[in-house]
Amino acid sequence: IASIFAAMVGITSVATATLGMVARPSMLKRNYDDKLTVGVIMAGGTLGILIPPSIVMIVYAAESGVSAGALFMAGIVPGILAAILFIIYCLVLCFIRPKKGPNIEKAERFTWKEKFLSLKSVFLPLLIIFLVLGSIYLGVATPTEAGAVGSVGSLIAAGFRKKLTYENIKKIFTMTVRLNGMVFWILIGAVAYARIVSVTGVGQHFASMITEADVNRWLVLIMMIILFLIAGMFIDTVAALLITAPLFIPALNAMGFDLIWFGVIFVICCCIGSLTPPFGISIFVMRGVAPDLSIQKIYAAVWPFVFLLAITMVLVMVFPEIAIWLPNLE
Repeated sequence: IASIFAAMVGITSVATATLGMVARPSMLKRNYDDKLTVGVIMAGGTLGILIPPSIVMIVYAAESGVSAGALFMAGIVPGILAAILFIIYCLVLCFIRPKKGPNIEKAERFTWKEKFLSLKSVFLPLLIIFLVLGSIYLGVATPTEAGAVGSVGSLIAAGFRKKLTYENIKKIFTMTVRLNGMVFWILIGAVAYARIVSVTGVGQHFASMITEADVNRWLVLIMMIILFLIAGMFIDTVAALLITAPLFIPALNAMGFDLIWFGVIFVICCCIGSLTPPFGISIFVMRGVAPDLSIQKIYAAVWPFVFLLAITMVLVMVFPEIAIWLPNLE
């Protein structure tokens, strides 16, 4: 559920904040371990930038010149793989230590019929996701136009559920203005920086330095990944991308790496960076919506999921087909 909701909003902070306020109290009421609960919510929330549609992927596509639709398709399997690893970890942990996730009382359990009927609540969100991705992948709409499709679809879904109230509309516009105001200031600075790098030829010079040096290209790639991971600990993922892309993308191109494949690796790095101390964005969002939690407890909750995301990244690096087989079906 966390992964599906995160995919709908396409941004880590919104998914983490919403689930932290809604899902955590319900899980604590059923005596789930708070450390595991916090870890699951934060980890599931980060997958919003890996499972399309994703704002970070759109920015990367604009910077690298690759197809946003192809990049979206490339993120689906790695995102599902990461979610499956999270689920397996939770199941194994709760099997070994049942107190972490106690069984629900028989009186509160649902029948299989009730469980299947409850799936209708996720039908509209999934339909919106498929409409957005399908319109991009089939070439019917650009990512910007697909965003409008998703917005209209979300409004219709809210109307069906009688949630399109004045207060909710007010919140929608307020959040939209705040988010776009923040993003546009980042983009203004990033475009100015990219222009300077382009005019001065720094990016091409950096690329030629790397290609002319007698260094294994995989070692260079690993160094870039480490830099991304460190940057993610301290600054916003979009800002990290916009700062490094003008330098790294020409070098990656020159070394012969697939930019769509690398885009997936980069987004996984963003997922890890948003979870890792000291300044991972998801940590502070969770602290904001759950003030009763100590920052140390949140730090401790994220490390198993950071490790699982690292495994996902390694698998994508070793088996590139995980990311590129869907885009190659075109």
